[in-house]
Amino acid sequence: MSGTTRQQASRVTAIFEKAALAFNLPRNATLEELATELGALGERYGGPPLYVDVRLPA
Repeated sequence: MSGTTRQQASRVTAIFEKAALAFNLPRNATLEELATELGALGERYGGPPLYVDVRLPA
């Protein structure tokens, strides 16, 4: 194992009207970056998400 520590990503699950998606965000991502990602996905999958769950690493 190398001497570098790997930062875990935050896990996001978003439920849209036409799809359910899960993706990772970098540990240091901002709420603005999350909103931008969800907005872009919403354009493809039927509007803003109905539900969003964000799991932050320990």
